[in-house]
Amino acid sequence: MAVTAAIVVVPATPALALARTCSIPYGAYGCSTSSIPETRGAILITAFAPSTFSVSVTCRAHDSGNGNEVGRVTSTNWITRSKEIGGLTNSYFLSCVRSTTSGGGGGRIEN
Repeated sequence: MAVTAAIVVVPATPALALARTCSIPYGAYGCSTSSIPETRGAILITAFAPSTFSVSVTCRAHDSGNGNEVGRVTSTNWITRSKEIGGLTNSYFLSCVRSTTSGGGGGRIEN
């Protein structure tokens, strides 16, 4: 009697992405996220579109260990913008600043 063995190949699961988001409340200028570790040598940062025309939101990614800025992205005139930053090896957080105290906006950092 011959015995046949079956081999099932399962594709590797991609690393689970972590994301942190912050929203700038009415009457405030900014918000910050908690830290996330990079998992693939890069992070993606997003500045959410403000709800008011001519208001801008600038989000800056910072190294959690030394506070140095590693990249930034700016959103204006109802346009959300994203940017990938590569060559990273630590944990990072995002801080976002709006040009006025009204108009919505905020940001997101993910790995």
